[in-house]
Amino acid sequence: MDFEVRRGFERPFIEIRIAGPLSIASSQDRIGRLIEDEHYQQGMHLLFDLRQAELSSLDLNFMQSLKESTSRLSEQDAASLAPEARRVVFLVASEADELIMKLYKEMLEISPTSPDHDRRIFRRYDPAAAWVGGKAVPETRQFRGCEQGN
Repeated sequence: MDFEVRRGFERPFIEIRIAGPLSIASSQDRIGRLIEDEHYQQGMHLLFDLRQAELSSLDLNFMQSLKESTSRLSEQDAASLAPEARRVVFLVASEADELIMKLYKEMLEISPTSPDHDRRIFRRYDPAAAWVGGKAVPETRQFRGCEQGN
């Protein structure tokens, strides 16, 4: 998994690129590593680039476990959120992946314990980055790579 903080936008956001098969343990580990990353800021908007991930393993049990993990992340930094809700983007490669993520998004939105975030699903990068980060402004980017897979 790679993290990249995108600061060349009106609103800085962290981009999380995930490739390969997913498992509950690896997903929980990724969330833990995300909040420990030196560039992560509480309340930061998130863009999950799932175009290289194998989303077919996301069954209802997996989604429930992932929802609980992300709820804990949100509880930790809820106090730091700006007046606007955290923006979360799921960037997917195919129509099938989009349907899987719509199910997950709906599960999050109807759960009473799920934080109030503005979540959207995109299939193209530029509109996703524009929505989560606002207008692009010239600036250098910071990068930190982590292991890919798992």
